[in-house]
Amino acid sequence: MALFTVFLSLALYGLLYCLRCRVTLAADRIEVVEPFRRRSLRRQEIRGFRVLPSGQGFVVLVLVPSDDWAGKIKIPTVLKTDAVFFRWFFDLNNLDAAEALESKEDLESTFHPELSVEERQRRIARLRHLATGLNGVAIVLLLGSLVLSDPGYPLLATVAALPWVAIALVARFQPLYRFVGSRNDERVDLTLPLITPGLALTVHAVSAVNTVGWQGPLMLACAGGLALTAVAARIDPWLRKQHWAVLLVGVFACVYGYGAALEVNSLADRSVAQVHRVKVLAQFVSEGSKLKSWYLTLAPWGPVAGSEDVTVPETLYERTRPGGTVCVQLRSGALQVAWYRVGPCAGTR
Repeated sequence: MALFTVFLSLALYGLLYCLRCRVTLAADRIEVVEPFRRRSLRRQEIRGFRVLPSGQGFVVLVLVPSDDWAGKIKIPTVLKTDAVFFRWFFDLNNLDAAEALESKEDLESTFHPELSVEERQRRIARLRHLATGLNGVAIVLLLGSLVLSDPGYPLLATVAALPWVAIALVARFQPLYRFVGSRNDERVDLTLPLITPGLALTVHAVSAVNTVGWQGPLMLACAGGLALTAVAARIDPWLRKQHWAVLLVGVFACVYGYGAALEVNSLADRSVAQVHRVKVLAQFVSEGSKLKSWYLTLAPWGPVAGSEDVTVPETLYERTRPGGTVCVQLRSGALQVAWYRVGPCAGTR
């Protein structure tokens, strides 16, 4: 009923919007009427306009006022227009084109100004191809680590190294490379290889590594996230000026810190395992649109005071039944975060 009410309200608002919305143009002002509000701007108060895609097959004209405190006016181009409408906007400042031209001129004047124009353009073109390849590698590695049940150590190491490769490239080839670039920036944005590896590492760590307690993993996530964010902001002056962007990068960096730390904690662990025989209370499968996970509900054991659901490989899930026994191998961890892995016990089912 709640979902029905929400969708019905949206449908009614859409119908009301179609009936009520109109744009009135005068020589010196524009007025936009919407279902529940009426707004207007004088031409002399408009700093310029932007064109934004709506994602629904049309674009939205956004009028940006000179006063930052005044609200923007958005005009969907699904409205019926004519030559007079476009002529009214003709001599307004196109902020998208102005920002793109400004960033291009700034890049050409600051990126290796000692080179000739032809040599500079060739070098920029090569570095653009390199960045495109790195962004593509980031997507491929993310998909590969999600699809493969056991990505393997070389793939995980490559994924873990990718953010630091992006940081090294931004540090080496500024101002061409940067993080969290604007939509109209001629510079190359390397945010993708900075933030996506953390997702891949965390998904694999959660499915393959079980930890005892949450305090240790949380501290590792915060430490790794702060380190990655601090280094990225230190080498990219543009990122330092974008406070919300730094916060967003910090969130993904903490995800990276969590996944990378748990992988190092387990892969570099050389401690002797403590084996516990644990009773299986139940089993179930969690299946989403992209991922499928197999769970066993284990009885209390060792440092775990209550029953707990743990992810296991499909092969172990298929050979285990409720009431059976599995063996839990508990280790101290290379970073002193206790972790364990569930496996079959020799001679048992």
